[in-house]
Amino acid sequence: MSAHRYRIYDPLTDAHIPLNHEQQVTSYWRAHPTQPEAPVTDNCNVLPAQCETLIIGAGYTGLNAALTLAEHGHNVVVIDAGAIAAGCSSRNAGFVLPASGRLSIQNYSDTFGADVAAGVLNEFNAGVRHVEQLAARMHTEHGVDCQYAASRYLRIAHNSGQVAPLQQLADNHAPWPRQFLTAADLQHQLPGVRHAHGALEQTPAGRVHPLALAQGYAQLARAAGARIVTQCAALNITELPSGCDVATSQGHIRAEHVMLCSNGYANRQLFSQVTTRQLPALSSIGVTQPLSRWQVEQLGLTPNDLVMDTRRLKYYYRLLPDQRLLFGGRGAISGKDAQHPKYQAQLHQAMLATLPVLRGVGFKYAWSGWVSVALDSYPRSYQHSQRISAALGYCGAGISFASLAGKRLAQRRLGHTLPPLPFYQRAPLQFSLPGLRRTGQRLYYQYARLRDNLNW
Repeated sequence: MSAHRYRIYDPLTDAHIPLNHEQQVTSYWRAHPTQPEAPVTDNCNVLPAQCETLIIGAGYTGLNAALTLAEHGHNVVVIDAGAIAAGCSSRNAGFVLPASGRLSIQNYSDTFGADVAAGVLNEFNAGVRHVEQLAARMHTEHGVDCQYAASRYLRIAHNSGQVAPLQQLADNHAPWPRQFLTAADLQHQLPGVRHAHGALEQTPAGRVHPLALAQGYAQLARAAGARIVTQCAALNITELPSGCDVATSQGHIRAEHVMLCSNGYANRQLFSQVTTRQLPALSSIGVTQPLSRWQVEQLGLTPNDLVMDTRRLKYYYRLLPDQRLLFGGRGAISGKDAQHPKYQAQLHQAMLATLPVLRGVGFKYAWSGWVSVALDSYPRSYQHSQRISAALGYCGAGISFASLAGKRLAQRRLGHTLPPLPFYQRAPLQFSLPGLRRTGQRLYYQYARLRDNLNW
């Protein structure tokens, strides 16, 4: 296989995002849709000359912003270089979590105070409920089955040094209880999981077919009056006194306001004032063939268990409804190496070290996608300037908050007051030397692997 066969679109090195870039990978979700994608009719895929609000990115954030604005009568257009959910909205693990970014609730408390931390937790939980409600609505109104089911989120201490921090977060009397499970509890419930020294069990949480969820959002948004134009890449944004002029692969469009909702897929040349405030990082996932009944019993996992460990470079996994095992973690640094077999082999080795009962089981599907990491490790949904707003920095835990962040962008545009939380009040920090982000990432990965292998 030649080197270029390993390559996928890279937002830090490629001049432009290619049309239909989702075709560079074959994910389990696209190979196993829950229903055919709704056909586009009535010239909806033609870019108009103008609109009130232009949204760049047809993923969870952009589609939720479009839905909210359209339901309030706004003329809203969504564009995407690929299909609906071409980026990580179709490439993630389907975890709907009461979390986003890299900070724990304790981190928020230490940095912003206990009241803000409580508000953050409420907002994360509201994100889960938001997804749950829209999942039910898309099924009722459009027959879209996104396979949503209430689940439990387990954060497993991968070594003894991570037990105490999880114990400190436990609160059985909170409105949303967080229960600590001992190593003995885990051995009883999940006998096939190794390196499990304790865990924090959290609800609310949910599991979902991520592509079907995004397609359901799109149907809701279109039904409300939003226009979604796919295979239309944004190339450049020019702010004007009366709005913005956006150059695209289908021509120019004028908009009163532009929302950047492409997260880790935003090209470096599109609008550098925003794109230099994030680090696109690859997350990789493998999915096995269906497991035997004996293997499932030995693991102890059910389809409603969502598991993530406490490593700085985390591994996460779940049993899918068709009895396949999904396992994910960080992958290559650059897009040119994204699909190199060595990264798939490393991920597979990590799966076997964590779940040794799966020895002899390989990956049937393997793919990667770009997540967005903010310098200060928490997500944003913010007003960048009078004419431009943006959302980014979900760090791979984005289904629930990315969906809610889109709604919040729209609510701000509509003049609503948002919760007084740092997500909505502060712009993300700018990387002081954006050209060296990959160098810093390589150094951090070396440091993180060292710490992950020690009892720190």
